[in-house]
Amino acid sequence: MVELMQLAFSPINVVFTLLLITIVIYWLVVIVGVLDTDLFDFDMPEMDGDLDAGSDVDLGPGMAWGILHWFHVGEIPVMVLLSCFILSLWAIAILGNYYLNPGQHILQALGVFICNVAISSLVVKCVALPLRPLYALFYKDFNAPRKVIGSQGLVVTTQVTAELMGQLEVHTKGAPIRLNVRSKHDHVFHEHDPAVIVERDQKSNIYFIVPPK
Repeated sequence: MVELMQLAFSPINVVFTLLLITIVIYWLVVIVGVLDTDLFDFDMPEMDGDLDAGSDVDLGPGMAWGILHWFHVGEIPVMVLLSCFILSLWAIAILGNYYLNPGQHILQALGVFICNVAISSLVVKCVALPLRPLYALFYKDFNAPRKVIGSQGLVVTTQVTAELMGQLEVHTKGAPIRLNVRSKHDHVFHEHDPAVIVERDQKSNIYFIVPPK
């Protein structure tokens, strides 16, 4: 254990260890209910999906969005993916430097880091593949009644804006249901704020809300 602690806080591994500690603190805060897992989530633009072999490849923002889509960002909470990435980075850094760089040389550590990023990216992709359908199932509104337009509920996520999706809890004759919502206008909703459903996006199955009159 002492050797592991010394290796974890050695100059070549300390950055990964600090990142891991930050992630652990984040999840502890989530568990006690101070933060939501979707706090840092954002909506992804639609991808055309028609890049032909002879088409020009966009090396700018389009490529960045494509990489995020490849990791299923927008379908799986960002912090879940980031946590897997950092955990993998830390574990591979510890093992890689222990076996391949016992002298803790900077150049060798850089080589381990480059391989580490590539392997950890594949680890995140492998983790995301089974999580994607699970999260799709979790966020699907199976019990949503056909007519909820005009219904009032309470925001149950930290924040809902026109850009940031959140959830609204609506009480029905049966069990309460939670719907994925966005603000219809520029109003910013916070947790426990009342809101009225005024519209639904058929394509994304997201409802739009406004403050009650």
